[in-house]
This record gives sequence, structure tokens and C-alpha cells, in this order.
Amino acid sequence: SDGIRISETGETLFLNHCAACHHPNGLGSENGLPPLAGSPWVEGEESRLIRIVLHGLMGPVTVGDKQFTNVMAPLGAVLNDQQISDVLTFVRQSFDNDAAPVSPDAVAKVRKAHEGRVQFWTAKELGR
Repeated sequence: SDGIRISETGETLFLNHCAACHHPNGLGSENGLPPLAGSPWVEGEESRLIRIVLHGLMGPVTVGDKQFTNVMAPLGAVLNDQQISDVLTFVRQSFDNDAAPVSPDAVAKVRKAHEGRVQFWTAKELGR
């Protein structure tokens, strides 16, 4: 290999697709979107996190002692399985999070299991 990486890194993907709302430091904003730093949503079950990225999430969502009601746009049509794997692995291993990487195969499996879904997830549906 000549050292050139064709795909974007997880960090680049985060900055391009997530940081506008969740902020580059992963802390979110008081009246905006929830923090990714130290979030049980991020460090918890990977399939839940994959579903959120694929199909979006509609509030209310509680993180810590705060409730957020904004909508997270679905990114499943924008990002492929490898990109989702890269960005989620970055998020799960950044901002003081310490969770296992997410494989492209795990993303593909969740994508296939919920093929045809067009509506956003809700926290209640996701068991939170």
C-alpha cells in the first residue's frame, strides 16, 4: 500500500456529518442535540446506535438529567456500511467514551433487518 486512504476517516465523517449538531467536541448543546460524550446511548447496545444513524431519531430523548426534543436526520442513504462503521467506532472511542468498535458487518446486518423502514425511531421504540 502507498499509504493513501481512499475512504474518509471516522473523525472526518464525524466532522462532516455530525459535528454541526453534536459539536466537534461531542458535547452537543443545551438547546440542541444531546451530548455524545459519556452517553449511555453511545456506549450502549451497538445495534441501537446503528438504527439511529440509519433511520434517524425523533425526540424526546433523555441523556443524563436533560431531555432533548430535536430530530436527528437519517444518514442511511448518505453513508455506506463502512462509513457508518468508521464514524460510530470513532464516536464510541472518543469524547471519554470507551466502547467496542462497530464492524461494517454489524451495520449491514441491522440495515438488512430494518430494510424498507422509512420513519424515524423513537426513544421508546429503542427501549430507552
